[in-house]
Amino acid sequence: MAITHDEIVTTVLRRLQSFDLGPLAIRDMDEELRQVLIELSEAGEFLIETTTISTVAGTANYDVPSLFRKGRHLAVSGGNDLVEGSWEDYQRYIEGQSSPSRGEPAYWTVFNDDWYLWPVPDAVYTVNVSYVARHSETVSTISFDEVFRTAIVAGTLAALWAGQLAGHAAAATEWAKQSALYQAAVDARRRAIYRGPAAVRYRDI
Repeated sequence: MAITHDEIVTTVLRRLQSFDLGPLAIRDMDEELRQVLIELSEAGEFLIETTTISTVAGTANYDVPSLFRKGRHLAVSGGNDLVEGSWEDYQRYIEGQSSPSRGEPAYWTVFNDDWYLWPVPDAVYTVNVSYVARHSETVSTISFDEVFRTAIVAGTLAALWAGQLAGHAAAATEWAKQSALYQAAVDARRRAIYRGPAAVRYRDI
């Protein structure tokens, strides 16, 4: 189940009702929420996306998607799984070749925001791609699902206590408490990805 921006804001404000905030009343928490969503997406392989690469004969490199963090798995549709290599592996492959050998891609790497496939494709292939994504800068739509609610709420509260509410007497204590809750929730999700498949959302580029 998707989490909405308004749900997070309502929950955070409810958690703060027991504190006399006085002149420190929250103006807006979108910046804190944005910070947490991006940080959370970089804390593990939590946002998994899929796309396809349609190769061009003679072309080895292709743009990675926007919000790309790292590749996970590439496979030629109806063909082989590609093996992840390094930029150095690709350099060794093309070394001394004015026209590198071509064929069905068997290896991949990422360098400077490009996929590199080799052997260089000799035809049109559809390569199915799974990759880890960053969260967008947008907070109106939250890409995380229900299992991340605790982390998002705790992280937003921690950011508020460290920022807008830093002048409150309870700030240090509450920041430490919410930071610990956030980290525990993140650690729990990291452990969970080894016990079952991550949710996959599909997007074409």
